[in-house]
Amino acid sequence: MSASTPSIHIALSRPPSARERRRYVHEDSGWLFTPVRREDPAWTSTARCALPERLHALAPTVDGPVPNWRARVAWRDERGEVTGSDGQAALTITGMAGPTRRERGASIDIEHPGTAAALLPPGIAAEAPKQFARLALGWNTGTDATAPVPPRAESWLITLPEEQRLLVWARAAREDEAATTDTRVRVESDGRVLDPGAWRDSFEALDRQTAEALDRLRQAWRSAEAVSSTGLAGRPALLAAEAGVAWGYREGASLDLAPTMHMTGALRGCLCRWALSWHGLVDIDGARARVRLDVVDDPALMAFRREWDCAWSPSSDPTTLPWAPWRLPLRLTMDTVASTSASLIADIDWASEPPAIVGGVGLRPSSRGNGLEWAFVAALEPVAVRVGLSEPWTGRRERTLDWLPALPLVDWRCDA
Repeated sequence: MSASTPSIHIALSRPPSARERRRYVHEDSGWLFTPVRREDPAWTSTARCALPERLHALAPTVDGPVPNWRARVAWRDERGEVTGSDGQAALTITGMAGPTRRERGASIDIEHPGTAAALLPPGIAAEAPKQFARLALGWNTGTDATAPVPPRAESWLITLPEEQRLLVWARAAREDEAATTDTRVRVESDGRVLDPGAWRDSFEALDRQTAEALDRLRQAWRSAEAVSSTGLAGRPALLAAEAGVAWGYREGASLDLAPTMHMTGALRGCLCRWALSWHGLVDIDGARARVRLDVVDDPALMAFRREWDCAWSPSSDPTTLPWAPWRLPLRLTMDTVASTSASLIADIDWASEPPAIVGGVGLRPSSRGNGLEWAFVAALEPVAVRVGLSEPWTGRRERTLDWLPALPLVDWRCDA
């Protein structure tokens, strides 16, 4: 039996005009677009020339020079020297748009134009469409019937974008106007500033939803049972924080390992503060009391800090994301008001479990099904109270009042 064995080596050949690989890194001074020092991965057969099912490359989009695929096939003896005595290989590379390249011989070393990558979608850490080419190997062992015949092998050549994205935003609550923030947004691609309009518009929509939520709460409180002289005071600060998220593909150690979408981020500031209070005058058959409902804000949400650096895919565990579910209970206080009625409001308490505003805020899987989104959701649980009345002739009696219905407040998401 022949001692020669066919060997395959596949690599990427980057053109001299290719730009330096860089990556966004978060430091105390901010976000830097820094060089990445590493060699392009390659792949070499270790068993009888069985090609991997997929080989992967990162490449720029149509506006940059793409790397070429370089495939080398050789028959080698036990000493590793090339010999053509055992047969010939037939190598075929077919691109999506380019011509098919074919070559035969005992030793083959060819390059084939690589494929430009598709653009990254606008969403955070969203998977990009793949571009495909096809590599096929066939064998002709000549007249030596004892020579081992490697199987015909095929492999997909898959190209993904090397583009790196950055989204940085900062929101500060304004003191002169409720439910309004000043928002600054910056978006970059490989160090180039992009138009942040769609992102900025999304954040402004959060302010509009917050203002609309206050109006709904105010209107609902005006219809509270047995309550008059109602009022609502609030100075919410929703996502009054600063954040940065960088994302992009990173290649594997070998061409047969798929690139991973990697995400680095930092978030700090006030994620949620409602600072809401309702007030009104309860009047039941002339018995009166002033009441006040306050949302008990969570200090941990108002001074949040989180950094992360991880791979992300649709199968990743979402609990690794900076997402904070929350429940902010309502506090009830009462002051009896003198009246000419013989009845007296002795106490007011919740009719069942204390109600709350509930929701979540942060970064979560996108509702569009690809990538991640900034989101803020909030809803009010129904508010009902039990009023204890003290009467001189009948003693104590109780009455249940429905003050506020269950209300959706905010359902905001931002992935441009």
